[in-house]
Amino acid sequence: MYKNNMYTKKNHIWFKAILMLAFIAGVLVASFFILNFTAAYEQPTLVGTWVSTETDASVKFTEDEHVKLSTSTLIGTYHIISPNTMEYTIDGLTFIMSYHIEGRYLYWGMDEETLECFKRR
Repeated sequence: MYKNNMYTKKNHIWFKAILMLAFIAGVLVASFFILNFTAAYEQPTLVGTWVSTETDASVKFTEDEHVKLSTSTLIGTYHIISPNTMEYTIDGLTFIMSYHIEGRYLYWGMDEETLECFKRR
């Protein structure tokens, strides 16, 4: 009786094509995740831990609008008023603070002349 060979040349070409498409799809998916991670790393948001380049003190901004300073046991709150202005409240005192983010650096302070520089941890 004649035995049917499953590994014909046509089947082999289809297998190679499917394997190549799966490889290309995998490379595209991996590239998407790597580029997404790189963009998030290079352009961080305010939420996260920032370390002062002047005093090595750290400031942690949380998503639920809390601020934790490494130099204080008090936990403050913040509320973004405009793209470069926030209302910062700690120990019953409220301050209007200026801030802006350039790359991985946060500049934060009472006004534009007294901004302290922080680097993203």
